[in-house]
Amino acid sequence: MKKTVLCILLCFPVFLFAQKGTIIPDVKPQAVASTPSDTKTWIVEDYLLSCLDSSSKCYLIKENGVNKTVPVSDVYNFVFEAGNRYTIWVKEELKTPPISAFTGIYNYRVTKIVSKKAVFADASDIPTVSAKTPVTPVIIPIVPVNEATPAVIAPFENNDNAAERAKVDEEIKALKKQVSDLKKQLEVIQLQLDMQLQLFLKK
Repeated sequence: MKKTVLCILLCFPVFLFAQKGTIIPDVKPQAVASTPSDTKTWIVEDYLLSCLDSSSKCYLIKENGVNKTVPVSDVYNFVFEAGNRYTIWVKEELKTPPISAFTGIYNYRVTKIVSKKAVFADASDIPTVSAKTPVTPVIIPIVPVNEATPAVIAPFENNDNAAERAKVDEEIKALKKQVSDLKKQLEVIQLQLDMQLQLFLKK
């Protein structure tokens, strides 16, 4: 009897421990890399604009939700490609005097390109592919070539109309591009006027 009780007392803790299952250690997730304390994060727009001196080009950037312009000549270690929006990390470096009146007091060195995304200026430039769209074959009727049907084959042999049509299409595309550029320039001018007004009101 004593042996039975002793056996039960010894097996009971083992049974309880087995019911608890496997203990999973608490593993903390790895921290996501954040911007270093001495570094700024910029979102650089996909196009350049004229600076206030009208003789140089500027980047249109967003820093901490605020839009501002930075001369291209003040940014180092960065190769800009129009049509792409960048997210970059930069470090400020004080310029050595003398400093021009139309430029800032800092140079900026790019330490990391976080992302680079292509931006489409017009919805018509975005390629669309759909697997559900049926492909309809184009059937061109074969017209026998003989002297009795010159009027039927004339449109296919007239290359002047095709050349003129291509020229018109190119002009329309160029006009659309100019309108898009003008719209962007107007937005930038409005932004610069707002910034100058804020500076004037602070004075």
